[in-house]
Amino acid sequence: MDNTQDHIEKYLDGELNPEEAKAFEARLANDNELKTAFEETKAARNLITAAGRMELKETFEGFEKEMKSSESSDSEQVRVIPLWAKRVMPIAAMIVVFVGVYWFMLGGTYTTESVYNKYYEVYDAPSALRDSGTETPLHWNTAVRYYNEGKYNEALRNFEKSEAEIPEYLVDFYSGICAMSKKNPDYASAVSYFLDVEKRDNDYRQQALWYRGMALLGQGEKDKAFAVFHSIVEAKSYGYRDAQKIIKLKLSE
Repeated sequence: MDNTQDHIEKYLDGELNPEEAKAFEARLANDNELKTAFEETKAARNLITAAGRMELKETFEGFEKEMKSSESSDSEQVRVIPLWAKRVMPIAAMIVVFVGVYWFMLGGTYTTESVYNKYYEVYDAPSALRDSGTETPLHWNTAVRYYNEGKYNEALRNFEKSEAEIPEYLVDFYSGICAMSKKNPDYASAVSYFLDVEKRDNDYRQQALWYRGMALLGQGEKDKAFAVFHSIVEAKSYGYRDAQKIIKLKLSE
């Protein structure tokens, strides 16, 4: 998922917390590409809203005219579908879809897989390291390159062979992300990696907790995943807004 577009959507929907919104606005003031994407997104939303309203208005005005016309030609007993009825069918179908989605969001049942697919995002890539006077960490840099290319099996192999100067919690965290993100996810290994991160004092413990919850969800371990998400919400730690949404959903057994 495109993180930039996701941040734009969340900002417009009011889903960023005050600190995130402030950081986004600061970036918006200085990043021309972001500003362009932001304006395009706003314009697209406004266009869709305006077009929808106009089309609905014109459609119902057309219904009224055609119904009056059909009433004045009752003598014609040709059994055809009136034009207004043909026009209403797509709109009726759209309404059915929207009602279905609305019901699904409020009272419908999700699967752990569908929730996982909706909320899982690959974490931002780590940084490649420059030569600092000693040997360049080739395995780490190779892992970062593969990670950026979405080649998570190769990235995982190189993260696991990372040089001794790379903090172990970083190796474990990104190994866990790779284990979750590869074509055939290994959620059990991911959970183990994230637990190791959480045991140490480091800056990635909150992220590791969130991703452990997601890995448990990927495994279908709903109760264990929800226990993690509840602890995230209580602490208002990394991912707590999405955790709030997830624990409100009705998941199938």
